[in-house]
Amino acid sequence: MTLLDYYIRYLTQLSEGGMAAPDELTLHGQSPEERVMELQKQVAAMGIPEFVRLCAKTAGEDIPQYLYDEFDQDALLETFRALQQTSEPDAGQTPAPEPEEAEQSPAPRQNAYEAFLDCMSLEDSLLDYLIEVLKADDGLAFFRLSQVAVRKELKLADFLYWFATKELYADEAERACVTIMDACFDRLAQEGEKELLAALLSGDKTTFQLYRCQAPELQQLPAATYEWYETYYLDRYYPIRYMMKFRGVPFPAFSLEAQP
Repeated sequence: MTLLDYYIRYLTQLSEGGMAAPDELTLHGQSPEERVMELQKQVAAMGIPEFVRLCAKTAGEDIPQYLYDEFDQDALLETFRALQQTSEPDAGQTPAPEPEEAEQSPAPRQNAYEAFLDCMSLEDSLLDYLIEVLKADDGLAFFRLSQVAVRKELKLADFLYWFATKELYADEAERACVTIMDACFDRLAQEGEKELLAALLSGDKTTFQLYRCQAPELQQLPAATYEWYETYYLDRYYPIRYMMKFRGVPFPAFSLEAQP
């Protein structure tokens, strides 16, 4: 476990009343959501390491010192702040494109869900925890994670619907890429090619270039270069979605044909 894992665990237990609060913390909220908000303010003042120390002492747990030593709270918080700023542009302010970029299509602005996924991807254990939360349909745990990551009250059902229908609101090139690559991955999963599937989802360029020469879905598709795969699949969170589906996260069903 990392220090961030302990932080989330103690935050969960305190908000749900599963452990006694350290004397240094004050909790008056009646609901878990209210207690999460109270705890967040106190953690912001004292820092994550000190919060974990206090909780560990109260719980009688001995956390190795090296976990504290290797935890870089400033770097973590700076990443969170940058992601929040990206997902919250000032109203009415659209930066003008640089002259050399005027002919290029602008990159889609990151929304709160994408910022949340970036935060969860900072640690493998965080992403694993998110997957377990989604599989359990644990709305409260998801709420806590959204508070930790992006300081927003994201709803689990809304997140799943957004992720399940993401390509519906994209351009034709992205929809085509997602449809084709998901079909490729479904076939690999059925064939038990887990290592190849993992390498492709991780974005390994050499693996993709070799795979496209043998995949029936890609052999006759000149547009299916690595840059095409990177632009329309890797950089737009679809590997995370596929991994979630592969590990049993239930997404809402939808049909492209059913859309107006």
